[in-house]
Amino acid sequence: MFKNVLISGVGSLIGYSVLSMLKKSRYKPKVIVGTDYFNNHLGLYEVDKAELLPDILKKNVTQKIWLQKLIKIINKYNVQLLIPALDFELKLYSKYKDFIEKKTGCYVLISSMGIIDIFSNKRKTIDFLKNNNLPHPKIFSVDEIKKKFFNNSKLIIKPTIGSTSEGVSIVNNIDELREKIKKVKNPVIQEYIKGKEFTCGCFYLNNKILSISCMSRFLKNGNTEFAKLENNTKIINFLKKFEKFQG
Repeated sequence: MFKNVLISGVGSLIGYSVLSMLKKSRYKPKVIVGTDYFNNHLGLYEVDKAELLPDILKKNVTQKIWLQKLIKIINKYNVQLLIPALDFELKLYSKYKDFIEKKTGCYVLISSMGIIDIFSNKRKTIDFLKNNNLPHPKIFSVDEIKKKFFNNSKLIIKPTIGSTSEGVSIVNNIDELREKIKKVKNPVIQEYIKGKEFTCGCFYLNNKILSISCMSRFLKNGNTEFAKLENNTKIINFLKKFEKFQG
């Protein structure tokens, strides 16, 4: 059990959810440390210890400055487990995972850079699924759509890299396609798949999937408003196939 845990981005929706779950867990840490970039985030006021990190998105803040401050915080509170909760931090934590662990002894709960690079990019994700003979939505180029699009078909347009449903649109005909595609940078055009939406997570450690969660979810403004745990054996068995692809 980890006695001292740090949640990075504790003021975000994901970070605050992690905080709430840790507080209710039977493995509740002795000390929960929270970091963020602005002092008005609620999560900072509900942790045992709160710290601000230098805003890495500012031009005058280098990765070195950010990393030095993070190391000081980890050592100050003897943090044993670090849980990142902000999208833009993931590649940073993956890049410096070995360095942080070597300098502090704190375990960083993060995937490899290769995994993050694939699954933060929708086009690369589909290519990965396709190359490994796994189910995936069809994608189309603009030229293909112009030749094959039918008015009774629906398509999804979304940014190649993005989150919270920003820039995502359903189009019903070629005119809507022309209008929407102008507003999306580096778009991906996918087939529309009707049905219930699921969000799933795998906890992976030492080259093995230890647990899988499968939830049906309902969105509001691009974020999960409500999620319900479901024992969907079909999806869970599908996710088990990913164990051999981890890296």
